[in-house]
Amino acid sequence: MVLNFAVPPFLPHVFCYRWNEGLVLLHAISDSLIFLAYSAIPFGLAYLVRKRKDIPFNWIFLAFACFIIFCGLTHLMEVWTLWYPYYWVSGAIKALTAVASIATAVALIPIIPKAIAIPSPLQLLSANEALRLQKESLKDLSGRLLTIQDEERRRIARELHDSMGQELASIKILIQTSMARNAGKTPKELEEAVACCDTALQQTRSLSYLLHPPMLDEVGLGAALNWYVDGLRERSAIDVRFHMNAMDGVKLPPELERAIFRVVQECLTNVLRHSGSPAAAVSLSRLGNQVVVQVSDRGKGISPQDRAKIVSGGILGVGLRGMRERVGQLGGALDIQSSPAGTTILASFPIAQGAAAVSGDT
Repeated sequence: MVLNFAVPPFLPHVFCYRWNEGLVLLHAISDSLIFLAYSAIPFGLAYLVRKRKDIPFNWIFLAFACFIIFCGLTHLMEVWTLWYPYYWVSGAIKALTAVASIATAVALIPIIPKAIAIPSPLQLLSANEALRLQKESLKDLSGRLLTIQDEERRRIARELHDSMGQELASIKILIQTSMARNAGKTPKELEEAVACCDTALQQTRSLSYLLHPPMLDEVGLGAALNWYVDGLRERSAIDVRFHMNAMDGVKLPPELERAIFRVVQECLTNVLRHSGSPAAAVSLSRLGNQVVVQVSDRGKGISPQDRAKIVSGGILGVGLRGMRERVGQLGGALDIQSSPAGTTILASFPIAQGAAAVSGDT
């Protein structure tokens, strides 16, 4: 078959319509509007596929766009053949439309079961609600575990201080009594035993306070942090400094004070173990209705691999996980900034309006 693109020896459609102006205009306008609509739809489908690459089976939209373009061309040829009888060209376009439509229909058949299997908006809403409830349940469980952990720390600290401390003190007294009865005949081993008892008592007291510093409940967060920072500075080669700003007179809830103390404790433990920093700074300040804790060091920083895990929300270890859980339980935010020049950890917690209003330091 050879297409004849010269003016063919056929009559245009207007002769079939007997040059009825109204009838000719009806067909011309209708087919023109259909062509314009069919031309706009593919652009919309192409824009949709470009912007939403996550839509499954997005290639089928492009197949539909191709099919619709050919459908539009058939209507354009209907307008053209009203006055120019190029029926071979019109037929060729219809043949291409048929090929595009059959190919699209065949490609659509295996997609239908997969499309049906895609969850409906109602199913997605139900699944999201189930996930939300599960997340809240996990958050409650995490909060209870942290509470149990704090209670267990307090119990062990009390046992160390009261039971083991008293036993060690009793052993020391018995040895000293024996030494007093045998004045001038005291073996060197007994003197060493007394020194060992003193060391064990000091370590037991320190461990008890680290597990749960009693001054946190008795005199407040500032004194507890001062005690902890001073003790770390004495026990290590790190020059740790603590500063409070705009916190005079602010009484924080006990659970918030415990969370802040544990965050500082974990941060400084990481500085001691991993950073290699000669110094660290701890600050506690109030900014409006927030209390902000900042711990900075001048160490080697966090490795790029670990920083990538932090950015992606990955878990680096039990310590960081514990900090995130504690901060999250109280509605706060944890931010970790690190470079080869050092690391800064910021933890911010919301505080009640009443607690902020107590302060006289602005």
